[in-house]
Amino acid sequence: MSYLVSDLVDSCNAAFIRLVEVYGFSAGKKRQVGRELYVEFHRGPHTVSLACEPGGLPIVEIFYPASDTGEKATPWAARSGVPYCRKVPCLQVEGKFDGKSLEDMKEFLRLSAERFEEVEAEFLHRYEN
Repeated sequence: MSYLVSDLVDSCNAAFIRLVEVYGFSAGKKRQVGRELYVEFHRGPHTVSLACEPGGLPIVEIFYPASDTGEKATPWAARSGVPYCRKVPCLQVEGKFDGKSLEDMKEFLRLSAERFEEVEAEFLHRYEN
């Protein structure tokens, strides 16, 4: 990988800036667990998370309280004893991707953010202030 974790965090924040500016999420914060990096955007109890491993495609995930929808909770996703659900939206981003190129990563993240906003419009608008 020819870029730093800080480059990846900055790229995630730049690509998903509309979560902050339009939908009221906090700026993405870095959380690292072993080799995996998460950049998490929070709005109240709702989270949009980008999970990244070196050289791999970033995965966009949504976390929300199970009580919001009545769906079955994801056991490991609970927070402070509150059951949470995890959803991985099907974004179907097209184009080439080279996990070693920061420019390719930035473009992939940009396209992912655009598709996320289309695919998850209901989620984004449901909890607006």
